Amino acid sequence: MANSASDSVIFDNRSGARNGVLALADAGHRRIGFVGSNSRLYTDIERLSGYHDAVEARGLDTDPRLVREDAQTLESAAATTLALLDQADPPTALFAANNRAAFGAYDALRRSGRPVALVGFDDFPLADTLGITVVAHSPKEMGRRAADLALRRIDDLDGPLEHVLLPTRLVLRESHRSH
Repeated sequence: MANSASDSVIFDNRSGARNGVLALADAGHRRIGFVGSNSRLYTDIERLSGYHDAVEARGLDTDPRLVREDAQTLESAAATTLALLDQADPPTALFAANNRAAFGAYDALRRSGRPVALVGFDDFPLADTLGITVVAHSPKEMGRRAADLALRRIDDLDGPLEHVLLPTRLVLRESHRSH
């Protein structure tokens, strides 16, 4: 977002995804799939970059068939997950790039009965109950920081642009290990 012509507040998508995939690798997974939604979205691009950072850092399998970016709904995330599992050498773990992808993947894994680990990006209300490990962030903090920037911008229309990068945190639950 460094090229944007306005102030911005974003989450550290790349580091968050990297940390999520590293958690899977550190749990012993070598073939980790990526379930994303749209290769043109900034957040998806950053999260896929974080996935690749972690894969490279741990020397994991870089099979391009492990990466899917067609999970825009719960249903398509479930279908994408099943397609990944149907490969001759399926992943033992999945990183879902958003909460829809995580919930769709979880549903497909539950129905398939396959022991595949899962980490999602974005926390969601049932994630704790279902034991899904997530990369979490604070939308409330994002809103607070964006409002603060907007109010400061009103007072100084010609001031330098500000770009705020907010941290994420890994919330470990059971799903980053095999089911």
